[in-house]
Amino acid sequence: MRTYPIPTILCLFALIAIAIYTAYSPDTRFSFYIGVPMLILYFIFGTYLHKKGKINDPSYKPFLDAQ
Repeated sequence: MRTYPIPTILCLFALIAIAIYTAYSPDTRFSFYIGVPMLILYFIFGTYLHKKGKINDPSYKPFLDAQ
């Protein structure tokens, strides 16, 4: 893809804007306060399971070899 970093950066800015709107809007503020700690908890739990060997890296070889 010739425009590689640009779409990724634009999506990152869009996600940041959505998070800011969610944090400041009174109607959606509760979901922001619940969502951020849950995201952090999932990250910590996934990292712990990965280090313990319970989660393995996916193998993409069958998909890459299928032509």
